[in-house]
Amino acid sequence: MTGYVPSDISGEQMSDLLCMENERQRKQYFRYLFLNEIRKRKDSIKRMKRRERYQQYLNTRNERRTFGIFDENGQLSYQLWSNTLIGRISSRNVSHIRSAQRLRYASMFGQKLVIDLDYDDHMSLNECRIQVNHIVRLVGENLRTTDDPFDIYFTNCNYEKPTMKHLSRYFDTMPFQLMSLEQQFLRKSYLNVFDRKRLVYLTPNASETLTDYNHDDIYIIGAFLDKFNLNKPVSHTKATSDGIRQYRLPLDQYVPWASGSSKHLCIMHVVAILNQMKLTNDWRQSLREQIPKRKMKNFEQLDREYRQQQLAYMKRKMSIMSDENLMKKLN
Repeated sequence: MTGYVPSDISGEQMSDLLCMENERQRKQYFRYLFLNEIRKRKDSIKRMKRRERYQQYLNTRNERRTFGIFDENGQLSYQLWSNTLIGRISSRNVSHIRSAQRLRYASMFGQKLVIDLDYDDHMSLNECRIQVNHIVRLVGENLRTTDDPFDIYFTNCNYEKPTMKHLSRYFDTMPFQLMSLEQQFLRKSYLNVFDRKRLVYLTPNASETLTDYNHDDIYIIGAFLDKFNLNKPVSHTKATSDGIRQYRLPLDQYVPWASGSSKHLCIMHVVAILNQMKLTNDWRQSLREQIPKRKMKNFEQLDREYRQQQLAYMKRKMSIMSDENLMKKLN
């Protein structure tokens, strides 16, 4: 087998290769590892250059900086590295403090939201890895973008499956460090944790549309990503077998989809829509602001369609009027 291959393969990556079913998947995985290695190498070079530039900046700044409690005239100097009552607080520290406060608020007062991780058997290894990136982003944005975040729970967590294997690597980073992993990453099903009457599964294949947002319901989002079989009703089948309510988002009623765009949304976009819907109770605003712009028609396309509809209406009206005048003359 020839093609792109990385310079080194870890034991875990070898285990992933052994689990793949055909040569095509192995070639794609080798190519992914190769491109990932090249990207890391380029990023390392960029970081080294930035570090060198920053060190040069520090050297030139330190030449001008005077240390001590007095300035050149013998007066007290109030500045950093001299007399100061308040230490320097970086923007990262401020972000961590704000995230910790919002996480405590969510655990006490926030509406509960469930991410169902029971779909590893329906996804490829690459899709599981992409899904983990979406989960990491949605956890951070849930705490960063709103003052009333969801209290998020992850159910059906199997640490032997690819999704949890990759996701557990982020547990030592923010904001996962602030979360109670044992209480929020559950091996159990949501049926064994929450009241069945409050559970609502959001699935694109549901027959009913979610028209009214209920702040007392516990919404469930399936962490399922299938790039090739987008209409596969996996979450719909699961919700039906569990015997709980299921709805789909009112996408067709409020979203002007662009030609050829997919109507399937990743989980971080669904969480962002629910977060805004919880605050505004406006489906049109929530959907149009949170769905990626590339999936929707722009203003020029909408204006062109409106003008075409108006022109077609006027043509039909003129045709009807001419037919009526002709009938009057015949009579």
